[in-house]
Amino acid sequence: MNELTLTAIDFGSKKISISLGRENNDDIEILGSYFKSSDGINKGTIIDEEKCCQSLMGLIEEVEQKTLKKLRNVYVGISSRNIRLSEVTSSVNLREGKVRGADLKRAIEKGKRNVILGDGEEIVDTIVNFFNIDGNIFNENIVGWRANILSINLSILIGSSDELEKYKRVINNCGLVLEGFVPNILSGRKVFLSEKNSLGMKALIDIGAGTSDIAIFNNAILKHTSSVPLGGENITRDLSICGNFTLSEAENIKKIYSSTYERLLQEEEVNVGTAVVSTKLFYEVTRARIEEIVEYINLELKKTSFFEGICSIIMYGDGISFYENVFDVIKEQMDKKVKLINSHCLGMEDFSNISSLSIIKEVYDRLKLLYDCPIKEEIEEDEFYVDKNNLGIMGKFRSFLDEIF
Repeated sequence: MNELTLTAIDFGSKKISISLGRENNDDIEILGSYFKSSDGINKGTIIDEEKCCQSLMGLIEEVEQKTLKKLRNVYVGISSRNIRLSEVTSSVNLREGKVRGADLKRAIEKGKRNVILGDGEEIVDTIVNFFNIDGNIFNENIVGWRANILSINLSILIGSSDELEKYKRVINNCGLVLEGFVPNILSGRKVFLSEKNSLGMKALIDIGAGTSDIAIFNNAILKHTSSVPLGGENITRDLSICGNFTLSEAENIKKIYSSTYERLLQEEEVNVGTAVVSTKLFYEVTRARIEEIVEYINLELKKTSFFEGICSIIMYGDGISFYENVFDVIKEQMDKKVKLINSHCLGMEDFSNISSLSIIKEVYDRLKLLYDCPIKEEIEEDEFYVDKNNLGIMGKFRSFLDEIF
């Protein structure tokens, strides 16, 4: 029996993740998610292609060994750093009086041609927001529908060709075929913006290791994307400098004591391996950096023309979400309704795989919207090992979000 699958790779400053999904009963089923430490990536950009390629190859070998599948065609998730957004609408006449797949492609390509690119820029990603058929709005598959004119509203993301070429070379050197790029923060809507809670102006903020990516949606349509070059690694570096620790020691201090860093003030110092840590120094450095990260994110939001209309903000990511009473810091600096979600809320150990998982859902829903047979790649079911722990994970996400919103 043939099955249809998608593969997504997320390049993070600290970790690379690969997730695989399979169509099942008109939805996507997660087959497995895997990650390992990354190298050669800093603050959302590749700084050493060789090291990045080595990290990815190591993960590919692990995934292929565990799943018994040769990886080939992949979608790649990247940071929204240095990416800008253009929203366009394009229209085409329907030659046969009905919508064909070819008409959708014509309208999309026409919209992309209408975008003005600067020197050294190229289109990163194209999202179909909705269709307009003879004056009526739809956001479902319309292939085969009767109509005379088709209009498509598109969000087109634009980035640096030089930066994208680095990813393309890494993917190619690892023996993979790039199907397309997807900004991670965009795909986050598939996890954190369910149909029930997507109405109105919502901001998603992914606070990671090296960067904090920001996206603003209005009724689930992307209106703004940006990035702040601050994240959890900034806390690690500050601890290392101020406490005279190695980066490894500083990272271990964070992992062990982040959830109790305020209560630790009851003691004068604690030991982490051979390192002696002043609890006052740990608290003051950590608190100051968390405040700075939140302040910069808030300022970035206020710079947009959408800030006044934002009705709620959803923060996630491993950068600061596990620090004790971090929500109190957020509330002090942001006068908007904020929901902070850590990985434990979703039944996950951490957010290492969250972006590659959400990319799978994002791509599947897009292809389903445009084509009758959404996914290209085929495999034999009995040749694929399925990680049972991942089955139904997207359903768990949706159930959780329905409860909290």
